[in-house]
Amino acid sequence: MLAVLQNIIYFLLVVVVVVVVHELGHYAVARWCGVAVRVFSVGFGPVLFGWKGKSGTHFCVSAVPLGGYVRMEGWSSQEVAEMPEELRDGAFANKTLWQRTLVVLAGPLANFALAILLFACLYVFQGAPVREQGEGVKVGEVVAASPAEQAGVRTGDRITAIDATSLRHFGDLVRMVEGSGGRLLVLEIVRDGEVRRLQIRPRLQEEGRYRIGVGLARPTIERLSPLPALFRASVECGRLIREIMLAIQELIFGTRSMEELSGPVGLAKISGDAARAGASSFFLFTAILSVNLGLMNLFPLPVLDGGHLLLYALEFLRRKPLDEKVQQSLSVCGFVLLLALMVWVTGQDILRFVLP
Repeated sequence: MLAVLQNIIYFLLVVVVVVVVHELGHYAVARWCGVAVRVFSVGFGPVLFGWKGKSGTHFCVSAVPLGGYVRMEGWSSQEVAEMPEELRDGAFANKTLWQRTLVVLAGPLANFALAILLFACLYVFQGAPVREQGEGVKVGEVVAASPAEQAGVRTGDRITAIDATSLRHFGDLVRMVEGSGGRLLVLEIVRDGEVRRLQIRPRLQEEGRYRIGVGLARPTIERLSPLPALFRASVECGRLIREIMLAIQELIFGTRSMEELSGPVGLAKISGDAARAGASSFFLFTAILSVNLGLMNLFPLPVLDGGHLLLYALEFLRRKPLDEKVQQSLSVCGFVLLLALMVWVTGQDILRFVLP
């Protein structure tokens, strides 16, 4: 019970950090563009406590800490029409298209910036892995009785390709194995300068993911100065975005199981595991979750930031916005889809972690 409570606390801590940074992005750019912000809330539902800032914004903490929002004055033309004339200059809907686009885009960009900052701090204070010469992934561990051991994989081997698709890093290996569905794979490895091909069938593990039973070789670590660390962190953020997009593509085309998705329950467990592994693991998890949140919000789905950006793109092409009733209907549909997905992944998490 104590472990469960710790998981919840760690998860809420991560969520609050990434959500506050996301909403701060919206808030800062909105104020820069002259938009009046009515409410800045951490969480949803009934307000627990809050205060009013000098700008007139009501900052508050609400009862359900799984998200947050920034409520701006005059979000729609209908709201603007009902506002007093002297307040309309601060209405969001009265701002130019590029200003509205910047305000909406600022949230996801703030999440990417947080991830880059966290990665950079880890590289400065803890160090970054030195990139080894040679392609592929160097095997540092082979689990006993695993598919890898049975296939003949050895510690020190370098896996360069799976089914003729080259590997650049360990993330490629994990993604391809998890998306295999348990089918037979052909591993291309380099051992003592000789190229070999081994057949291997990934095994489904208790957490619902396919594994072959290999661990990454422990890399050499070097501390970086701030500027190289920021550059390396930006590259890592870009790599993560690419990995997530590839995983989404595989989910859409059915080459990856939907059961691999995690909701709040699964993320709480991962948060607790990361925190217990040490501060660096916890910061790393926070950075990864921040990238995920930023990218998820860019999906072109109504009610998400990406849905608004899509509407602004249509407005640019049409030279006029869509009818507000159409926008409201799309937002309701998007909310229902997101709610259904949340319920489904939460149910999967409960079956996987609570009722094994």
